[in-house]
Amino acid sequence: ELSELMYKSDNATSALGNDIANTQNIITYTIGFTSDQDLLKSAALKGGGKYYTANDATELSNAFTKIITEIQAVNTTFTAPAVSVNAFNRVTHRKELYFTLFKPAATPHWDGNVKRFELDYVRDGSGNPVDSNGDGTPDPPEILDANGDPAVDPNTGFFKSTATSYWTDSADAPDGDQTEKGGAASKLPETPSDRKVYTDLGSSDDLSDSTNALSESNALITDAMLGLTGAAGEPTHDDLLKWARGVDVQDADEDGSTTDGRHVMGDPLHSRPVLVTYGGTDAAPDITMFTMTNDGYLHAIDVDNGTEVFSFVPKELLGNLKTLYENVANGNIHNYGLDGGIETWVQDYNGNGQIETPDSDGNYDHVYIYFGQRRGGKNYYALDVTDRSAPKLLWHIQGGVANGDFEELGDTWSEPKYHRIKVKSGSDLVGKDVIIFGGGYDPQEDTTTTRTPDGQGRAIYIVDAVTGDLLWWAAKASRESPENPVPDLELADMDYSIPSAVRVLDVNTDGYADRMYVGDTGGQLWRFDIDNSTVDTLANRITGGRVADLQKTSASATPGTADNRRFFYPPDVALVRVPDAADYLSIAIGSGNRAHPLNTTVEDRFYVLEDYDVIDPPKSGSPPAITYSTLDESNLVDRTDLGATTFAGAKGWYIKLNNVETGAYEGEKVLAEALTFAGQVLFTTFTPVASS
Repeated sequence: ELSELMYKSDNATSALGNDIANTQNIITYTIGFTSDQDLLKSAALKGGGKYYTANDATELSNAFTKIITEIQAVNTTFTAPAVSVNAFNRVTHRKELYFTLFKPAATPHWDGNVKRFELDYVRDGSGNPVDSNGDGTPDPPEILDANGDPAVDPNTGFFKSTATSYWTDSADAPDGDQTEKGGAASKLPETPSDRKVYTDLGSSDDLSDSTNALSESNALITDAMLGLTGAAGEPTHDDLLKWARGVDVQDADEDGSTTDGRHVMGDPLHSRPVLVTYGGTDAAPDITMFTMTNDGYLHAIDVDNGTEVFSFVPKELLGNLKTLYENVANGNIHNYGLDGGIETWVQDYNGNGQIETPDSDGNYDHVYIYFGQRRGGKNYYALDVTDRSAPKLLWHIQGGVANGDFEELGDTWSEPKYHRIKVKSGSDLVGKDVIIFGGGYDPQEDTTTTRTPDGQGRAIYIVDAVTGDLLWWAAKASRESPENPVPDLELADMDYSIPSAVRVLDVNTDGYADRMYVGDTGGQLWRFDIDNSTVDTLANRITGGRVADLQKTSASATPGTADNRRFFYPPDVALVRVPDAADYLSIAIGSGNRAHPLNTTVEDRFYVLEDYDVIDPPKSGSPPAITYSTLDESNLVDRTDLGATTFAGAKGWYIKLNNVETGAYEGEKVLAEALTFAGQVLFTTFTPVASS
């Protein structure tokens, strides 16, 4: 009772002479040494902590380590919330917000969750928006919890300890500041047999086929796939697969049962959820959320109540399950599984907000989703989720396979993007639905401090959105061996991996992509042009080249450690019209090492380049020929201090991300895309803070 009181009460109030904003609770952890005591277990569970047992000095030390690690873990989120466009009124968004959350740990598994809140007005007792100023204007909308109360602590920027997210039962409320409580994780089935967990082992593309069940009853799942060797202390084959499909075989909730449901999700570290409206009405839409975790699961979640529709674990990630089950601290080495971005292709032919097969015109609507693994691997996956009761594997690209079409593919950081292009069919050009992505990330970039040519990820790919077949690719001109496939466009300077998504444009607004921009980890910027007017192969209709090398201060400069600027996000591109002058495309991009956000050595920048070849590829010479020229910082204007300067002859400008008072670089960097709106460029930066 005392530990529960300390956990649920404010322990720093004015009555105690030390009033601190919000609730300051006390969490209790207990250890039963050479004994297992119900009192200690109850005190920990009611006190918001955990109970451990230890029988010798080593186990006691391990228990203390786990407790300290738990205390130091911080609930957090990296991704922007997901917001659903109103399928029944395309000019509005819905008010629901969906946040992916995670809590770091010193073990392979990190707790994660997805929680729903809402963006709305705070209302008074009569249900009217609060007007604090009394001027007839409601206060700005806030992020509200299920009780209609403000959910975010203004002092921390995170959710309040008193907030209760939607979908959360009273037993878990409040859950705001605790990642593992409430949310979608709490709605996983209490009866594991009710849960639909699939993999892709069978001869059928239908994931709901019994040969694709992630279950101990599926004889196609072998010990070798699971990494089981029969060594002492390993889980059994059946226990591991029961655990993977949601059975609490380890009694993690300490309720005495090993057959009930396991209400645990992995961390969605970098994966932002996407929402698809399948039908319903404006008042009661049928929406499914798709989100991924580093435990290797793609989850489909019914946003009406937070329950899981199905989940999918690719067969390539089955070998991670044993590591996650044992969850032994391994020097802070995190387990990565599915951690990339998700792209959707929703085909609603008559635009009525209903996914129908067929619709009133005889067309078959569909919903396809596409995703990579980021640091979890070199693969891309496409699922047909039109029928959520029987999802299908549309295709699967395995990168890094010797002499294969995607041998150059690195870790699949580049978020796949759906577009339409024109391809040759007989004597004509026809529309083709495609997925476009960069070559990915070379892990050697984790350790290089100066610009060093990579060995993978140096490519751009276009694949068929329905089949996954390779249609076109650009890559480094000099291949390592004759057996390697030759790219359609060979580029001598494409030496560095491309983890960024590709910015794809339809410049002439004819419904087909005709321009691509992307940066790489060598600080270079690339442009590609697609000719949609000539009947020819893609290899002959797509041209491209390097248009900027922004690790260089001049054409003859040799980049050093401080110049090791890298691009992990696509540029923002906007058409700028200047009275009595030529129109141009503004290309806005910031540098920053996403893999090492705490780096303080590199002198990062924010750039805006001006591309005056708006419609057609750049040309030069006589007769004119397509030529891509490379800019460097000497072609741009330094606008860091906004001092008097001239823009005559400049091809853009840049801002040094240094301390404006001292001039010193303190690690400020750009870790997100920019946005150009109404003549202004908006971007965020991150500056690491030294540990105290």
